[in-house]
Amino acid sequence: MLCPYKGVFANMTTQNIRVMRRTLASAERTVRDRAESEARRLASMEREAWTEAHDRCLQLEKIRRQARARLAAIADGSPQRYPRERATAVIALREVARCEPRDSAAFTLLSFASARERLCFLRSGPAEREALLRATLARGGVFDDRGRFWEILR
Repeated sequence: MLCPYKGVFANMTTQNIRVMRRTLASAERTVRDRAESEARRLASMEREAWTEAHDRCLQLEKIRRQARARLAAIADGSPQRYPRERATAVIALREVARCEPRDSAAFTLLSFASARERLCFLRSGPAEREALLRATLARGGVFDDRGRFWEILR
C-alpha cells in the first residue's frame, strides 16, 4: 500500500522538517503552559472555596455550641448578661439550623465529590451552584471518582 502523504512530503528538505518540528514543539509548549496555568488557577479556586466552606461550617458549630451553653446556663439559673439574651440565643440556633444544611453540602461536595462535579461547582454561576447544592442535599451526599457515596458531613 502506498503512503497517501508521499506526494505532500516529497519535496521536504531536512531543513524544512527541522523548522516544522521546532514550530510544533513551540506550539506544544504553549498548550502545555496554558493547561498548567489553568490547572493551577483551578486548584487555587478549589482550595479557596474549600477553605471558605470549612470556615463557615466551623463558625456555625461555634455559634451553636456557644448558644446552647448560654441557654443551658440560663436554664440552670444563671442570670442573663443582657436583656433578651435567651431570645438572641434561640434566634442564633434557628439561623444555624437554616444555614447549616447548605454549608455542609458545599463542604462535602468540595471535599469528596468527583473531580467533574467539583469543577462544575467551581466554574458555574450562583444559580448552577445552588442547583448542585440542592441535588447534593436531595441525595444526602455525593459520589466520588470511584463511585463511593459520601454522606453530607454535619
